[in-house]
Amino acid sequence: MIFTGQNINLHKTINFKKYVSCLIYVIFLIPFDINTQWLQQASPVSTGLLDCDFIDQNTGWVCGDGGVILKTTNGGVNWIQQNSGVNKRLEGIEAVDANTLYCVGWFQTILKSTNGGSNWQIIRNGQSSPPDPGLNKCFFLNANTGWLLRDNYILRTTNGCATFDSTHTVFTYLWDIYFKDLNTGVLCGDGALTMRSTDGGVIWNQVQLPLFQGATRPRDGARPCRADPTGRGRLRSEP
Repeated sequence: MIFTGQNINLHKTINFKKYVSCLIYVIFLIPFDINTQWLQQASPVSTGLLDCDFIDQNTGWVCGDGGVILKTTNGGVNWIQQNSGVNKRLEGIEAVDANTLYCVGWFQTILKSTNGGSNWQIIRNGQSSPPDPGLNKCFFLNANTGWLLRDNYILRTTNGCATFDSTHTVFTYLWDIYFKDLNTGVLCGDGALTMRSTDGGVIWNQVQLPLFQGATRPRDGARPCRADPTGRGRLRSEP
């Protein structure tokens, strides 16, 4: 075959069109692939949902405004509403196992279930006028030992919230708490606050995270400080 200038130009044009077609395909493919990792799921309620916790890939609970607690046993495809017994804002839920759960919220609300949420026991149900302080989050290592955040207070229980045997006060709003064992835990709060305890929450020492140094506005920094064992999904800090 004899290549003329016209043939060479035609060959270049075909290659260029192939290149552009491949580029357009990649551009559209990548965002589509990323978006398909998240699927919107239908909720049986219209109120705001504020926290969730799963014991495995299928079974989990969420809580939210108006005392709402929902449960799924198929990874969120379907949700069943459970009767919490209160109509207050519930901000934190913790599943110890398939049966034992705790849920906390406004006006010192503390709920406990020992049958997977089918029934909820009201441990505390504070008054709204004048308002009792709210509980923001809770974390339990087992059915008895756990920690609760109340504004700028850290509460610890070793008997399933019957009593609290230690408190610690910091001068900022606290958002989340996590313990890897009975002694070692971390928490985070407003102003990029991160603290660590090595004695079960009796004493807390502030830890500086390089990522958030210089953060001064309220709620700067990381709000959630817990992660699954692989570290996926949330900012992770090893206690």
